Amino acid sequence: MKKSFIFFNMCFLALLYKGQRVGINNTDPQRTLDVNGNLRVTNIVDKSAVAGTDHLIAVNRQNGNVDYIDIKSLQQSGKNNMEVGRSIYNATTADTAKECSCGDIIVRFNGNKAEFKLKTTDVFTSNGETNFNLSYGIKRFSGSSYSYVNKTNVAFQNVNNQALDYYNKYRNLDDIDFTDSMIGIYTLVLPKQDNLYRITMGRFSNSSTTRTYSLICEKFYLQDAL
Repeated sequence: MKKSFIFFNMCFLALLYKGQRVGINNTDPQRTLDVNGNLRVTNIVDKSAVAGTDHLIAVNRQNGNVDYIDIKSLQQSGKNNMEVGRSIYNATTADTAKECSCGDIIVRFNGNKAEFKLKTTDVFTSNGETNFNLSYGIKRFSGSSYSYVNKTNVAFQNVNNQALDYYNKYRNLDDIDFTDSMIGIYTLVLPKQDNLYRITMGRFSNSSTTRTYSLICEKFYLQDAL
Protein backbone atom coordinates (compact mmCIF):
# COMPACT_ATOMS: atom_id res chain seq x y z
CA MET A 1 0.00 0.00 0.00
CA LYS A 2 2.84 2.36 0.93
CA LYS A 3 4.67 1.60 -2.33
CA SER A 4 1.52 2.30 -4.32
CA PHE A 5 1.07 5.64 -2.54
CA ILE A 6 4.68 6.62 -3.24
CA PHE A 7 4.30 5.65 -6.92
CA PHE A 8 1.10 7.70 -7.19
CA ASN A 9 2.80 10.75 -5.72
CA MET A 10 5.72 10.39 -8.10
CA CYS A 11 3.34 10.29 -11.07
CA PHE A 12 1.41 13.28 -9.71
CA LEU A 13 4.59 15.31 -9.31
CA ALA A 14 5.65 14.33 -12.82
CA LEU A 15 2.37 15.65 -14.18
CA LEU A 16 2.80 18.93 -12.34
CA TYR A 17 6.33 19.21 -13.69
CA LYS A 18 5.03 18.82 -17.22
CA GLY A 19 2.49 21.60 -16.72
CA GLN A 20 -0.50 19.28 -16.25
CA ARG A 21 0.30 17.39 -19.47
CA VAL A 22 -0.36 13.69 -19.84
CA GLY A 23 1.65 11.54 -22.21
CA ILE A 24 0.60 8.06 -23.30
CA ASN A 25 3.58 6.14 -24.63
CA ASN A 26 5.29 9.51 -24.60
CA THR A 27 7.75 10.83 -21.98
CA ASP A 28 7.69 14.42 -23.25
CA PRO A 29 4.04 15.42 -23.87
CA GLN A 30 3.61 18.62 -25.87
CA ARG A 31 -0.12 19.03 -25.20
CA THR A 32 -2.54 18.41 -22.33
CA LEU A 33 -2.99 14.90 -23.74
CA ASP A 34 -0.26 13.63 -26.05
CA VAL A 35 -0.81 10.16 -27.48
CA ASN A 36 2.01 8.44 -29.33
CA GLY A 37 0.12 5.64 -31.04
CA ASN A 38 -3.25 4.74 -32.51
CA LEU A 39 -6.54 6.19 -31.32
CA ARG A 40 -9.89 4.45 -31.41
CA VAL A 41 -13.30 5.95 -30.58
CA THR A 42 -16.56 3.98 -30.58
CA ASN A 43 -20.26 4.66 -29.98
CA ILE A 44 -20.14 8.14 -31.52
CA VAL A 45 -23.46 10.03 -31.54
CA ASP A 46 -24.68 11.62 -34.81
CA LYS A 47 -25.01 15.36 -34.19
CA SER A 48 -25.77 16.40 -37.79
CA ALA A 49 -29.16 17.89 -36.92
CA VAL A 50 -28.12 19.51 -33.63
CA ALA A 51 -27.84 23.29 -33.71
CA GLY A 52 -24.39 24.60 -32.91
CA THR A 53 -22.59 21.45 -34.03
CA ASP A 54 -20.55 23.20 -36.69
CA HIS A 55 -16.96 22.15 -35.97
CA LEU A 56 -15.02 19.23 -37.45
CA ILE A 57 -11.93 17.58 -35.98
CA ALA A 58 -8.78 18.34 -37.98
CA VAL A 59 -5.44 16.58 -37.57
CA ASN A 60 -2.10 18.00 -38.67
CA ARG A 61 -0.41 15.16 -40.52
CA GLN A 62 3.06 16.50 -39.77
CA ASN A 63 2.94 16.86 -35.98
CA GLY A 64 -0.30 15.06 -35.07
CA ASN A 65 -1.89 18.10 -33.40
CA VAL A 66 -5.67 17.71 -33.15
CA ASP A 67 -7.68 20.91 -33.56
CA TYR A 68 -10.92 21.86 -35.32
CA ILE A 69 -12.14 23.67 -38.40
CA ASP A 70 -15.45 25.44 -38.94
CA ILE A 71 -17.66 23.42 -41.27
CA LYS A 72 -18.58 26.65 -43.06
CA SER A 73 -15.03 26.86 -44.37
CA LEU A 74 -15.69 23.72 -46.43
CA GLN A 75 -18.80 25.08 -48.08
CA GLN A 76 -18.78 26.76 -51.45
CA SER A 77 -18.35 30.48 -51.51
CA GLY A 78 -20.08 32.84 -53.88
CA LYS A 79 -16.73 34.31 -54.79
CA ASN A 80 -13.97 31.73 -54.81
CA ASN A 81 -15.28 28.29 -55.65
CA MET A 82 -17.08 26.35 -58.35
CA GLU A 83 -20.33 24.49 -58.82
CA VAL A 84 -20.77 21.30 -60.85
CA GLY A 85 -23.97 19.59 -61.98
CA ARG A 86 -24.13 16.23 -63.78
CA SER A 87 -26.80 14.11 -65.44
CA ILE A 88 -25.69 10.93 -67.22
CA TYR A 89 -28.21 8.34 -68.31
CA ASN A 90 -28.92 5.53 -70.78
CA ALA A 91 -32.00 5.69 -72.99
CA THR A 92 -33.23 4.82 -76.45
CA THR A 93 -34.02 8.50 -77.05
CA ALA A 94 -33.28 11.70 -75.17
CA ASP A 95 -35.34 12.25 -72.02
CA THR A 96 -36.37 15.91 -71.72
CA ALA A 97 -37.17 15.40 -68.02
CA LYS A 98 -33.51 14.64 -67.25
CA GLU A 99 -32.12 18.13 -66.88
CA CYS A 100 -28.78 19.34 -65.56
CA SER A 101 -28.20 22.70 -63.91
CA CYS A 102 -25.53 24.82 -62.27
CA GLY A 103 -25.75 28.43 -61.25
CA ASP A 104 -28.41 30.12 -63.37
CA ILE A 105 -28.32 27.75 -66.37
CA ILE A 106 -30.32 24.58 -67.08
CA VAL A 107 -29.51 22.24 -69.98
CA ARG A 108 -31.08 19.13 -71.49
CA PHE A 109 -31.27 17.00 -74.63
CA ASN A 110 -34.42 17.20 -76.70
CA GLY A 111 -34.29 14.71 -79.56
CA ASN A 112 -30.98 15.36 -81.28
CA LYS A 113 -30.71 18.92 -79.99
CA ALA A 114 -28.90 20.33 -76.96
CA GLU A 115 -31.02 23.02 -75.31
CA PHE A 116 -30.62 25.52 -72.48
CA LYS A 117 -32.50 28.20 -70.56
CA LEU A 118 -32.06 30.53 -67.59
CA LYS A 119 -33.27 29.70 -64.10
CA THR A 120 -33.90 33.19 -62.67
CA THR A 121 -34.10 36.85 -63.65
CA ASP A 122 -30.89 37.74 -61.77
CA VAL A 123 -29.00 38.67 -64.92
CA PHE A 124 -31.70 41.18 -65.89
CA THR A 125 -31.63 42.74 -62.42
CA SER A 126 -27.85 43.13 -62.35
CA ASN A 127 -27.88 44.70 -65.82
CA GLY A 128 -30.91 46.91 -65.25
CA GLU A 129 -32.31 45.61 -68.54
CA THR A 130 -35.32 43.59 -69.67
CA ASN A 131 -33.50 41.93 -72.58
CA PHE A 132 -30.03 41.04 -73.82
CA ASN A 133 -28.29 39.00 -76.52
CA LEU A 134 -25.81 36.29 -75.54
CA SER A 135 -22.85 35.11 -77.61
CA TYR A 136 -20.54 32.22 -76.73
CA GLY A 137 -17.92 29.84 -78.07
CA ILE A 138 -18.48 26.24 -79.13
CA LYS A 139 -15.90 23.46 -79.39
CA ARG A 140 -17.16 20.25 -81.01
CA PHE A 141 -15.61 16.81 -81.27
CA SER A 142 -17.08 14.52 -83.91
CA GLY A 143 -15.50 11.60 -85.71
CA SER A 144 -11.81 12.15 -85.09
CA SER A 145 -11.43 15.93 -85.11
CA TYR A 146 -12.39 19.14 -83.34
CA SER A 147 -14.12 22.14 -84.82
CA TYR A 148 -14.70 25.60 -83.40
CA VAL A 149 -17.51 28.07 -83.97
CA ASN A 150 -19.13 31.05 -82.27
CA LYS A 151 -22.86 31.28 -81.65
CA THR A 152 -24.08 34.87 -81.52
CA ASN A 153 -27.14 36.92 -80.65
CA VAL A 154 -29.10 34.38 -78.61
CA ALA A 155 -31.94 36.56 -77.34
CA PHE A 156 -33.32 36.57 -73.78
CA GLN A 157 -36.05 38.77 -72.28
CA ASN A 158 -38.16 38.72 -69.11
CA VAL A 159 -41.27 40.65 -70.19
CA ASN A 160 -43.39 38.50 -72.51
CA ASN A 161 -43.65 34.97 -71.11
CA GLN A 162 -45.42 33.79 -74.26
CA ALA A 163 -42.51 34.63 -76.56
CA LEU A 164 -39.93 32.05 -77.59
CA ASP A 165 -37.09 34.21 -76.26
CA TYR A 166 -38.52 34.37 -72.71
CA TYR A 167 -35.67 33.63 -70.32
CA ASN A 168 -37.00 30.33 -68.92
CA LYS A 169 -38.02 28.80 -72.24
CA TYR A 170 -35.64 26.29 -73.78
CA ARG A 171 -33.76 27.31 -76.91
CA ASN A 172 -31.01 25.59 -78.94
CA LEU A 173 -27.60 25.57 -77.30
CA ASP A 174 -26.14 24.37 -80.61
CA ASP A 175 -27.52 24.76 -84.12
CA ILE A 176 -26.48 21.31 -85.35
CA ASP A 177 -27.93 17.93 -84.41
CA PHE A 178 -26.03 15.63 -82.08
CA THR A 179 -24.89 12.33 -83.55
CA ASP A 180 -23.35 9.33 -81.81
CA SER A 181 -19.84 9.91 -80.38
CA MET A 182 -20.24 13.68 -80.60
CA ILE A 183 -19.19 16.02 -77.79
CA GLY A 184 -20.01 19.71 -77.55
CA ILE A 185 -18.25 22.10 -75.15
CA TYR A 186 -19.84 25.52 -74.64
CA THR A 187 -18.20 28.45 -72.82
CA LEU A 188 -20.58 31.18 -71.67
CA VAL A 189 -20.32 34.37 -69.65
CA LEU A 190 -23.63 35.98 -68.67
CA PRO A 191 -23.52 39.81 -68.71
CA LYS A 192 -22.30 41.36 -65.42
CA GLN A 193 -22.50 38.08 -63.52
CA ASP A 194 -18.76 37.74 -62.72
CA ASN A 195 -18.65 34.02 -63.47
CA LEU A 196 -17.98 31.65 -66.33
CA TYR A 197 -19.97 28.59 -67.40
CA ARG A 198 -18.59 25.54 -69.18
CA ILE A 199 -21.21 23.10 -70.44
CA THR A 200 -20.21 19.71 -71.84
CA MET A 201 -22.81 17.65 -73.72
CA GLY A 202 -22.21 14.23 -75.26
CA ARG A 203 -24.09 11.40 -76.93
CA PHE A 204 -22.62 7.92 -77.28
CA SER A 205 -23.84 4.62 -78.70
CA ASN A 206 -24.22 2.14 -75.85
CA SER A 207 -25.78 -0.73 -77.82
CA SER A 208 -27.75 -1.24 -81.02
CA THR A 209 -30.78 0.39 -79.37
CA THR A 210 -29.47 2.34 -76.37
CA ARG A 211 -27.46 5.55 -76.11
CA THR A 212 -25.64 7.21 -73.25
CA TYR A 213 -26.45 10.90 -72.80
CA SER A 214 -23.98 12.98 -70.81
CA LEU A 215 -24.72 16.47 -69.48
CA ILE A 216 -22.19 18.34 -67.33
CA CYS A 217 -22.61 21.95 -66.21
CA GLU A 218 -19.78 23.80 -64.46
CA LYS A 219 -19.92 27.29 -63.00
CA PHE A 220 -16.62 28.97 -62.11
CA TYR A 221 -16.96 31.89 -59.72
CA LEU A 222 -14.87 35.02 -59.86
CA GLN A 223 -11.65 34.58 -57.89
CA ASP A 224 -10.84 37.16 -55.22
CA ALA A 225 -7.93 39.40 -56.06
CA LEU A 226 -4.68 38.45 -54.35
